[in-house]
Amino acid sequence: MGQQKGASPRLDAYSDGGVAGSGSEGSGAAIIRFEGTDVTLNIRLVPVGRRLSSERAEWVGLLLILAVLRRIKA
Repeated sequence: MGQQKGASPRLDAYSDGGVAGSGSEGSGAAIIRFEGTDVTLNIRLVPVGRRLSSERAEWVGLLLILAVLRRIKA
């Protein structure tokens, strides 16, 4: 199904993050669908200076989506 002329491209995305071991390790993840193509991203996190929290890990997933969106727009 093609896009209508002048329509913005559609991007569906979901992000999440989590920690284990009382904040000693974690990950941020994103799933992105752009024009029928699915992309999954996962980044392993280790603490530097302070223990990880699930909130910070979730932000990593969102930042992954924003980085991909920026590249798509370029």
